[in-house]
Amino acid sequence: MQSVLDDILAKLEPEHARALEWFVEHEDEIGARPWRVGGQSVVPGVSIPIVAQRGIHQPSGWKVALSITATRTSIYLDGKPERVDRETWVLPYKAHEGGDGMGLESRWNQALFRNHRERIPVGVFVPEGGQYRNLGLAMVESFDPGTATFLLRGAVRYTQAAGTWTLPEDSSDIVGSLL
Repeated sequence: MQSVLDDILAKLEPEHARALEWFVEHEDEIGARPWRVGGQSVVPGVSIPIVAQRGIHQPSGWKVALSITATRTSIYLDGKPERVDRETWVLPYKAHEGGDGMGLESRWNQALFRNHRERIPVGVFVPEGGQYRNLGLAMVESFDPGTATFLLRGAVRYTQAAGTWTLPEDSSDIVGSLL
């Protein structure tokens, strides 16, 4: 059986696929986020950092985001993950507002909008005590312009069938006017 994750990773550049695989391999682990050392990623087989200081990490030159980090100690007041069932959770995640004055047009928000449109998952870190839990991979499911909040749904896994994370036809306009 071809999984949804196999289908997604096959469409990506090898390094992007390897970075997303890291989130699957380390799903539910608690610890420090994998920073870079000496400008190099600490994740074996991946030269780009998979996390950044800011919440939405869009590697240089990329059009999509690679990961997000939720926090409750900033102006964003991100939500906390809520279980939908044994396998699924949702996480409200505030759009980048930053001092760039770009609002929803900021490159980081635009990257998450592209993740939504192209059905490319992002890695998700949430605070746990003084460290972070890797929730694995999530799809950007929707965006609420009234609250400037993305809704992420995860976890995307190899065990899921190919059609698991496709959007209904009528959902393509959720963020269409903002792209």
